[in-house]
Amino acid sequence: SRDDDPRSQIRSLASIFGPIHRHKRSESDGVAPISASGHFPGYYGTSHHAHPPHTDGAFDNRPPMFMALQCLVKAEQGGDSQLLSGAGLYDSVANHSPAALRALFAPDALTVRRDGEGAMASIFTVVADAIHLRYRDDTTAEFADRADVALGVDLCRRHVADPRNILQFRLEPQQILIVDNRGVLHGRTSFNPTSGRLLLRATYTGEGTEQLGLRCGFSR
Repeated sequence: SRDDDPRSQIRSLASIFGPIHRHKRSESDGVAPISASGHFPGYYGTSHHAHPPHTDGAFDNRPPMFMALQCLVKAEQGGDSQLLSGAGLYDSVANHSPAALRALFAPDALTVRRDGEGAMASIFTVVADAIHLRYRDDTTAEFADRADVALGVDLCRRHVADPRNILQFRLEPQQILIVDNRGVLHGRTSFNPTSGRLLLRATYTGEGTEQLGLRCGFSR
């Protein structure tokens, strides 16, 4: 039967993408509202500012595998969603400097800390026969102080800053965006804080998805 309740809809995706991955800002069911508010200062989910392309849960030891955003109210201007290919980012660094790419596989390449949580990890990681991505570049992130890592990060920043590498669009009310959180960066442009923009977000562990043929990351 059809369920018209948006919150139920985004929760129901757990039957496909695995249990909901909860975090400090999510509510009791694991779903978090995305809107401009004075709650949880320092979180981009409560800010109207641009959110640089990133993967969710970079401060977790085990980040979620999938992420979903459901639009309830769109901003008339701004608040556009942005997607950027992890495989494209990998290839961009590899084509400029194989040594810098290798440095981004170091287990201390990236450290992310926020609100009492934190993790140190590589930016690219080999998982089975795929490559998984963990990336964040804002005030919560630090990178290893080595020349090869610095070059790799600089190459990442150049790629992410190039609008030719970004798919940008605005979600319409009731539309749901589902993202491979280990293979795709997602971000958002800024918007007017009085616009009433409201989305729901949930992240999923990915447990049990292999039997459905769902895989995260990318092959290289």
